[in-house]
Amino acid sequence: MQNNTPKPKKSVTDFQEKDTVKNSFYDIPYIPNNPQLMIENFSKTPGVTFDAKQQFFMAQTPVFDVKTNYKNCGGMYVISTEIDYKANVCFKAMKTLPSNYYCLSLRINNATKKNKSLANDFSYSDKAWLLFKPNALFNHYHFNGTKGTDFSIYFTLDWLKKHLKQSPLKNRKTIQLFLDSTADFLVSTNLSEILKMEDSKLKNIVDISTDNDVILTEKVDFIFSAFILALQQENITANHFEVSNFHRIKILEAEKIIQSYKYKKFPSINYIANKLGISETKLKQHFKTVYGCTLLQYFQTLQMEEAKLLLVANKYKIAEIAHKMGYENVSKFSARFKKEFGVLPSLFK
Repeated sequence: MQNNTPKPKKSVTDFQEKDTVKNSFYDIPYIPNNPQLMIENFSKTPGVTFDAKQQFFMAQTPVFDVKTNYKNCGGMYVISTEIDYKANVCFKAMKTLPSNYYCLSLRINNATKKNKSLANDFSYSDKAWLLFKPNALFNHYHFNGTKGTDFSIYFTLDWLKKHLKQSPLKNRKTIQLFLDSTADFLVSTNLSEILKMEDSKLKNIVDISTDNDVILTEKVDFIFSAFILALQQENITANHFEVSNFHRIKILEAEKIIQSYKYKKFPSINYIANKLGISETKLKQHFKTVYGCTLLQYFQTLQMEEAKLLLVANKYKIAEIAHKMGYENVSKFSARFKKEFGVLPSLFK
């Protein structure tokens, strides 16, 4: 029987200066879409300590130190990795046999430099969710001095449908948006709920070394719930997948900038575009695609929704609220409020 397991280009312990690629990254091939082949490859790689019984492997190389635990639970694989980068490294996806595995990764890197991680030539936060479809080719770039944790769940579509069967309809629809899209992968930088956790609790979640199937399933449930909540907090819609991951991340960052200005005057589109490093044209075009309105319209609606909450709280006079919203003229504030809600703030209050 022919062995179709891809062969690594070279041992992870055998790197020379000539192996560096663009921007001085060490180019390391990896199997992106099949956990069985990935584990098998590592088990046969020189310099890797592998323990099949404990489901554990580790390696100390000139470019990184890595410790990995893995579990196979009911057709689902969970792989938890701690890695310390001693050089700039690119994990380059290898084309392999067709696979039916999807992958959800929770990545929490602590970079010692201002450089962010890179993926397929665009940068994203060192703390991010990554969701891949089968056979998606995804290159990961990491900088020297970065230490990180990667908690990855590999699963089939049948497993996902079974897993989400008891979930609220809203949760199933959120995931379905991505499944129905033409996008190969999704990046979300919203880890707000995960990062609220105490370090000890987070460390316990990503440590699967002693977990039985019951505990592991509970952890997977928690991770999936946190991921779906992150997408819902970002108001992920089908329109999000009409733009590239690169520009979608930029638009989400633009929305956060607008949020930070809700008690100020609207920042110029030129300012936001320069802040994000994209053109004004792309910013306006993709923002409208994702949110269905212009940046100014989004800002004005955001402000008026906030003003309404302040009116309901009944702690401030209308003039004070107008001033808080950056309006020097109360009549202009009232006119804008009426346009948004169909009634003057005085009558609303």
